[in-house]
Amino acid sequence: MTGKFVASCKEELEVRNCGFAHLPAEEFVKSQWQTRTKSIFFLLYRLALAIFFTGVVINSVVVAVERGEFSKYFIYLTHWGILLCMGTTIMGAILVMVWHFHPEYSGK
Repeated sequence: MTGKFVASCKEELEVRNCGFAHLPAEEFVKSQWQTRTKSIFFLLYRLALAIFFTGVVINSVVVAVERGEFSKYFIYLTHWGILLCMGTTIMGAILVMVWHFHPEYSGK
């Protein structure tokens, strides 16, 4: 039992699995419920999430500045989590936007 577990962990954690190639690449820009290649609803959903988290970060920074506590802003893990969520959702929105409007995929 442990031999299988260790073997599968070794296989998964090899250097060749740590690259930037992933097939199919569509998994990063499509919802799992999509039947078509592109969806305007998924794009709007990703944009709404990115706008929401950007607004939350802006609001938390403004509140910290108003209270005079911005010097302590980065010591709280909650703020780091919100910043990471913002970065992730912005990157997801950019990827879906590029995928949606890229001429190579316009025929699909």
